[in-house]
Formats: sequence, C-alpha cells, structure tokens
Amino acid sequence: MYTLAGASWGLVLGVISAVTAVTYALGFSWLFLFGDDTWPESSGWVILAGGIAVFIAVFALFLGVGYRRGRRLEARGAGAAEIRRGAWLIAGSFALGLGLLGAVALKAGADDRARAVRAEQEAAFSELLSRRHEITDWFPEGREESVAVHLLLSGSRGGSYRLSWVLADGLYGKELIRDSTELTLRPGERDITLVLETPLVARRYQERVLAGRGGVLVENELPLRVTLQPLLSSEELARLPGRERHNLEIGASTLRFEMERGVPFRFTLR
Repeated sequence: MYTLAGASWGLVLGVISAVTAVTYALGFSWLFLFGDDTWPESSGWVILAGGIAVFIAVFALFLGVGYRRGRRLEARGAGAAEIRRGAWLIAGSFALGLGLLGAVALKAGADDRARAVRAEQEAAFSELLSRRHEITDWFPEGREESVAVHLLLSGSRGGSYRLSWVLADGLYGKELIRDSTELTLRPGERDITLVLETPLVARRYQERVLAGRGGVLVENELPLRVTLQPLLSSEELARLPGRERHNLEIGASTLRFEMERGVPFRFTLR
C-alpha cells in the first residue's frame, strides 16, 4: 500500500521534474550553445533522454521511500489503525497527484491557447501594417496666394482613415496650422490635395513667431508634417495585440504613417 502511495507521488512529481528539466535544458542550449543556428539532430534526443532520466530517478526515489516505509510498518506488526491511515494516504496521494497533474495540464493548455492567440494577433497586426495606406510621394504647387500640397496615397486596406497635418516655422518650431480630416479610401492609389492659404500662414507667423512685429519678407521652406492613420473597426481592434491597442490610445502606434517635408512660402509682413 505504501509502495503504491510512493509510486503515485513519484509519477506526478517525476513528470513535473522531467518537464522542468527539459525546459531548462532547452533554454540553456539556446542561450549558451546553439542560439539561432541550426541545432544538431542529436540535441533533441539528448535533451529528451535527460528528461526521461530525471523522471525515472524521481519516480524510483518516491517508490523506494514508500516501499521502505511499508516494510518498516510490516516488520513491527502494524495494526488496523495504521492500515486505515495507509489506505487514506494512498487515496489522498492519488487524489492530490491527479489534481496536480490536472492543474499542470490546464496551465499548459491555457498557456498554449494564450500563445496561439498572441501569434494570431501578431500575424493580423503584421498584415494590417503591410496593407494600410501610406503616403508614397507629395509635391507642393504655388506659394503666393496659397500652396497646394498634392499627396499620393497607396495601399490595399480599404476603409476609414484620419489625415492630419501640422505646419510650423522652421526656426523656433512654433505651430502655425494644425488640421485633420477623415477619409474613406479604397484599395489602390488616390490623390489628396491640401490647400494652405498663404495669408493665414503669414498672419500666424506674425503672431506666433514675430510676436506681432512686421517689416519682414519671409521666403523660406516651412516644415509640414502629415500623418495618415487608419481608423480601425471593432473587429480590427479586437485582433490587435494589447500593446498596439495601448499605443493607438496614446498616439504612438506604428500604424500611423508620418512624413515631413519643407513647403516653400513667400510673404511680406508689413
């Protein structure tokens, strides 16, 4: 009876110890021996044999402990009370052992499902990142009355986007114009034109850069930063990794495509 109790403990703890040993052996081999290089074919068998050896050692240890305990009780003539305690010990050992194995199996299953979900989310994010629309080129036109900035957008994801732009002065970084609009894009290419009114730019430049002073001719390229970000549906959001949903909330997601170039302006501030 005590031998069976020891065997049940040895079975449970032997499996746990073997899995732990194999895990550490794989980690050690990756960190210090093989890394990302091709592993030799024998490495898998060696690690597996080590795990089996650990299982056999732990199982034999608990089997021997149970057997010796039972022989000592038998040698001194154990009574009915001790026999009953032995029976409860066996039942409890098996119940606890099965519970531990079940907990390990459930944890492993939950970890596998979590890894599968993360892998699916990473794949969905990579696909979305490759399909989103980007600004492939732009060129400005005119500068006296207004500047028209022609943007060429290209991508295979159809849906809603937010196009935002910020015009600043190139010397002090003062923001002159900030605006945005929502777009519905289809797969393929599309042209978008942003019109920047020169009188408005001149007024903001005088107010924010020159503090109301005048008597200046401004003939310079002012930096224009344009951002294109997809507005994701609830289904697309649900498929994103948690960190990317957080990045979207704080405006730091790599889904946001950003480009900055100088736009020529010429105006006189009297």
